[in-house]
Amino acid sequence: MRTVVGITDFGEAELFAREADELYCGVPALANHRDGQRNLKDFRELGRIAALAARHGKPLLVAANEVYEPRAYRAAIAGLRKCLAAGAAGFIVRDAGLLREMKERGLKTELVLSSLALCFNVETLKFYKELGISRVVLPQHLDVREAAGILKNRLGVKTEVFYFPQSFCPNMDGACPYHTLAPRRQQNCRITLRSGGRDYSMRKPPEERMLRLLYGYLKAGADYLKISRDDPEKKQRVLSMARRASALAAGGASFDKFLISSRRWGWHEV
Repeated sequence: MRTVVGITDFGEAELFAREADELYCGVPALANHRDGQRNLKDFRELGRIAALAARHGKPLLVAANEVYEPRAYRAAIAGLRKCLAAGAAGFIVRDAGLLREMKERGLKTELVLSSLALCFNVETLKFYKELGISRVVLPQHLDVREAAGILKNRLGVKTEVFYFPQSFCPNMDGACPYHTLAPRRQQNCRITLRSGGRDYSMRKPPEERMLRLLYGYLKAGADYLKISRDDPEKKQRVLSMARRASALAAGGASFDKFLISSRRWGWHEV
């Protein structure tokens, strides 16, 4: 399984260009599903990172994984072209309208369908395949058995999953309105709500559930493992654990051994 690591600046690119199989980032000119502080500064920095990644034989993808108003397509296409000119290898995209616009304008490049597109079945995958995607990031809430058709698809579409102990939203991210609350915060979904004198909050699944999901996808042959744009120290620990987890699953370890080892590594502390 290949590892994909999100970065936020050139310094992080230097840390992960050797270790990761692929890098991804955001730029201010393209709306993506992260706060602006997690984007690169500008296209110049993007070009420096793309050149660095190329020297290590690694592709650099740019996230454009938000829904765009049709009136914003022209500016978005211009931004995508600037990214390609700077050396980006492709994009992570959510919006079917934007994908169609790219196809009609002849903008051909590597396209990864974001988990935010909520691709839950093969028929949906066929739809996006016709729009040019070559890889899909599976929604976090999709069980391995439910994803079997996508994992074994005959469309030539590669599959990618998040490293779930690091990234697991309590809600279906692509359909969750909490990201639009003002002021917008990354952890809006962790807000405690009060009703009838009692506090309520949305919780992640139990640790065993998340690890079983990760184990299942590793055993089922998902092609890529994604590590999101957290702080560098956390990502270094996560990348190390992700590699060990992948090796364990590939070596035929039982889930019980996988669970015990993951707890020993301290995955819950990252």
